Amino acid sequence: MTNKLSFGLLILILGGVFITACDNMSTNTNTLEESLNLYTNLDPIEEGANTTVTINKGSDLNKDGYFEVNISNVEANELIDTGTYGAWCIEWKKPLRSSNDEHTGVKLYTTGDQSKWKPLNYFFTIKNELKDEDPSLTYKELQAAIWSISGYIGIAPEFDLDKLSMDEVPSRLKDNGQLDVDKDKVRTIVNRVRSEYTDATINLPGGKNGLIIAETEGDEQDVVLDPVARITLTPSPLNLAVNEQRQMTARAFDDEGNQLTDADFTWSIDDESIATVNQNGIVTGVTVGTTTVRVERGGEVATATVGVTAIVDNFGNEFIIGLLPNTIDGPPVTEVHLSSAVEASVTVEYPMNNPTFSETVSVVPGSVTIVSLPSATSSAWSPGSPDQNNAIRAFSDQDFVLYAVNVLNFTSDAALGLPASVLGNDYIVTNYTALFYGLFSVVATENNTQVEITPTKDLQGGYSANTPFTITLDRGEGFLGQAVSSGVSGDLTGTMISSSAPVAVTNGNYCANVPVGERACDHMFEVAHPTSSWTTETLAAPLPNRPSGSTYRVIASENNTTIERNGSVEATLNAGEFYETSVVAGPQRFTSNNPIFATQLMTGITSPGAILGDPAMGNLIPSQQFLSSYTFSTVGGSLFAENWLNIVAHNDDISAGSVFLDGSAISASSFSPIPGTDFSYAQIQLTEGSHTTSSTSQPHGIYVIGFNQANSYIYPGGAGISDL
Repeated sequence: MTNKLSFGLLILILGGVFITACDNMSTNTNTLEESLNLYTNLDPIEEGANTTVTINKGSDLNKDGYFEVNISNVEANELIDTGTYGAWCIEWKKPLRSSNDEHTGVKLYTTGDQSKWKPLNYFFTIKNELKDEDPSLTYKELQAAIWSISGYIGIAPEFDLDKLSMDEVPSRLKDNGQLDVDKDKVRTIVNRVRSEYTDATINLPGGKNGLIIAETEGDEQDVVLDPVARITLTPSPLNLAVNEQRQMTARAFDDEGNQLTDADFTWSIDDESIATVNQNGIVTGVTVGTTTVRVERGGEVATATVGVTAIVDNFGNEFIIGLLPNTIDGPPVTEVHLSSAVEASVTVEYPMNNPTFSETVSVVPGSVTIVSLPSATSSAWSPGSPDQNNAIRAFSDQDFVLYAVNVLNFTSDAALGLPASVLGNDYIVTNYTALFYGLFSVVATENNTQVEITPTKDLQGGYSANTPFTITLDRGEGFLGQAVSSGVSGDLTGTMISSSAPVAVTNGNYCANVPVGERACDHMFEVAHPTSSWTTETLAAPLPNRPSGSTYRVIASENNTTIERNGSVEATLNAGEFYETSVVAGPQRFTSNNPIFATQLMTGITSPGAILGDPAMGNLIPSQQFLSSYTFSTVGGSLFAENWLNIVAHNDDISAGSVFLDGSAISASSFSPIPGTDFSYAQIQLTEGSHTTSSTSQPHGIYVIGFNQANSYIYPGGAGISDL
């Protein structure tokens, strides 16, 4: 923050609080801007961009402070928590409304190591020591010392009890009209601070030094919090699905704000019928409902609300997936990218039955672990032959996320994996008009699974278009459907798959040009979503490097489905039929009267306006299935010259500054609206490697995109898959 902060500021040091306007009996008319002309170059605390602060008079008999302050609406972070603190004034001449006085829209900052704040830093370093040395010291002497130090460093008017008349002394420092402060004690404290402060530091958690400042919306008050012994608990609140696991993190701090690295905690939860917690802080959803998790240490307690929903997402402890054949330009590089919200040991095996490849890796929260696979995962299929042992299995005792990658120079793509626990029995294939063959794979999760397939075009192996056929697969066995022909006759979109037990389906193209007629085809694939999870609305952000736009396909799951694009009726479809747009620019909103599924298709490098990249296919995730946080990675190392993030977020979070990339708030100016919705999108170029996103009040959606000369990929970062 480089501009001077006018209006009100709260100054917080994690404990007791300073408040600028400190005496509601004062009649001084100095403006806040005049008294705060040194509040410059403050570092924002992104998680505290929209804080609520409630102020009441305090007392040394209950809270350690001149005021009592309740801090709320703070996103989980390592610097400041929600809760009630003691509070201290800075500006003695400013009036303060201190009868449950609420300040909303407060923005938090830290002063860092600015030299002008060192005297106050040092005061808080020795405050408890002063009280131990002189038990008769009251909050009145401490507050008078703070006012004196604030005047000394130039952030408030001068405060000197030897120079003030009794009428000028704040009312709370008087008793029956007489001064109720020991001036000698105040003088001793101030002189000690002035002589010793030079090397003082307040060590805040997270590696930042100094005080915490909060800027209020208007001509209001300033507050400082001093360190107190406490426990923090994140995330808070915690939302998860039935059978889902999430790691909670507890941290303990001493009364000087220093984190205790060897702290032991005791974990408990109020209602174990809704969720359970182990002594490592891992919470597991049991049934739908709300409960409270608690962590304790040495008499200090922290709590967080736990909400369990029926919706399940792309986290799971087992993934079964069949990749698809890539083009003819050499063996592909196939990988799985793994992330987790908890520490997880993940084993990846291929083929699933009688594996010849097995690797166990450690997955650490906040990072992505990559496992390279044999190229046979893509190339060893025999089209049209049932009972093939060519699936990948990844499993762990903990929940994790899997992304599948199939990379060749000039022809790559990536997909979001779905855990075995959310796979369904009914699917409709989506791909594109094929330069070389439409494709899909089906892999069984249980023995003796009966799979009925109704292809829209002839398949290799003697299977005729529009004629249902049934195959029997045991667990881990798969079937590759490959069109006999190319072009329109090789487009398998609309192929129906129905099974007696859940199956994993992957669909795409051996190689396709987008739109038809452009050059430089690419391999495209995505993991299919069961029709039970389809919805009636889908939003799309335009792709980077495609100013002319993208092509979209929208598939109907039921007869008499009306498709609208941006409010205009475009088509009425029966089950399995699709509506395809031309190349259209800008954000899109697809709606219908029955459940639909949409994909976004990147146009080829020769299409008008294209900058880098080539055809790629991405599933569009409905906003009802957005998540609140993601950990993801770019693909292919140096194979891609540019990596981008498309993020679709709710306007409430955007305006509050509570949409984050790698812990930093994304500026509202980065977003553009999606007309007719409460959502907006941003396009952000990424550095190579692992990244995280999060949002506070509403879930958001992300799409990870890569570009190089005639090469590209798209994949969604996650999805809350459920029967909608």
